[in-house]
Parts: sequence; structure tokens; C-alpha cells
Amino acid sequence: SGCALRFAASFLQADSGIVLEAVRQNWEALEFACEELRKTRDVVVEAVRECGATLRHASEDLRSDKDLILLAQRCPGSSSQDYQGLEAIVADLNFREAKASKIAVRGRTRNMSERFTYDPIRHREA
Repeated sequence: SGCALRFAASFLQADSGIVLEAVRQNWEALEFACEELRKTRDVVVEAVRECGATLRHASEDLRSDKDLILLAQRCPGSSSQDYQGLEAIVADLNFREAKASKIAVRGRTRNMSERFTYDPIRHREA
């Protein structure tokens, strides 16, 4: 049973194969996995598919991963209490991505807009 991971030796809690199988049997097993495995995307995704609320046991990096947050919202076991402010987190991540993208292309955008300006005199029909 997945819950047996709670009482397992630390070397078993650090074994990815055992933890993955435990999480498949019972999503709560993620809480008892070693810290390194709670940073592992495959293990966390498997647990979140079973119950979205288990995302709270993942590493901080994975708890702020937009794709995992969205997966957790769609999966059983997620409630508004578990994810208060979730929309704000997703909005913030979207804002950061858009801002980074805009900064990356800012120079090119300015040059391209100068190249493709519409000149009504040059494009006048004869």
C-alpha cells in the first residue's frame, strides 16, 4: 500500500521506483517521499493526477509551475480552499512570461515597425 511509505526506511523513501509505485497506489505517499523526489516532476505529476491537493507536498519550484497548477485544478481532490489565490499565481506567471518575451524582442519589434510603415503616397492607386 502507498501509505506504507510513511513507515519505510529512508533509503526506500529515496528510491524513485518505490516512491512512484507508492504514489500510484495512494497519492498521499508523496508527503513521505524524500525531499529530492518531491522535486521530481514525474513523481509529482503522478500524485497530482490522483489528487490535485497533493501539489502542496511538492517542492516549492514545482508548486509554482504553471502546468502543474493547471493540472491540479483539473484533477480530483482540488478545492478552492487548497488553491486560494491560484488564479493570481497563474496570472503572475503569465505576466512574467509576457514581460520576458517583450523584453527579448523589444529591439526587433522597433526595427520591424520602422520597416513596415504604411506610406499612403507610395501606395496610392494610379
